[in-house]
Amino acid sequence: MAAVAKIIIVDGNDVARRDEITKEMRAATSYYKKTYTNNLSKYLDTLTKADSLRLAAGDTYGLPAKPREEIEAQLRE
Repeated sequence: MAAVAKIIIVDGNDVARRDEITKEMRAATSYYKKTYTNNLSKYLDTLTKADSLRLAAGDTYGLPAKPREEIEAQLRE
């Protein structure tokens, strides 16, 4: 979620592609583990089913209004 939030909210993109998400995850070097990339499909599927992410097309994800508002509120704190 942090990677998607960075791509969409901070960078100002409308959607986040899977390769962009992976790149952002790897940029968090003190947090990133290789297993995160190995399990990314499972994580994205879980977040999509929970309506925290929306599958826009193929490997492209959007951020629904409610999760976006919650993340933006946390960023303002």
